Amino acid sequence: MSADAAIELMLSPESRNNLIIAEGRRNSSVYELIDKRLELKAGTTAEVAETEYRSLGLPDWALERKNVKDPLEGFLYPSSYAVAKGQKPEDVLKQMVERAADKYEELGFEKKAESLGLKGPGNW
Repeated sequence: MSADAAIELMLSPESRNNLIIAEGRRNSSVYELIDKRLELKAGTTAEVAETEYRSLGLPDWALERKNVKDPLEGFLYPSSYAVAKGQKPEDVLKQMVERAADKYEELGFEKKAESLGLKGPGNW
């Protein structure tokens, strides 16, 4: 493939397969978007989030939160993600959780919580 053809393909809207998650979307809405993009049965991603959240890369402090309806709340980072049919929902969720966890670490959530006398960012 020529360089010109490669650039044309990259810029073509038909070749883009990104899932864009806007700020303020509820987790349930994100799960629905993932199901649609991956052409999965409705509710598949929500079930994965509920049953496999411990293996999706949440920081330790997030695993210790009690009485949380959705363990991934606050961890589906708004951004653009490369998502294609055939991908597993857990892989998409891992990308989102990793990006959120990195941002929280960059912002120093744990140290800030400690400076406020809290047990951790998720335990107040």
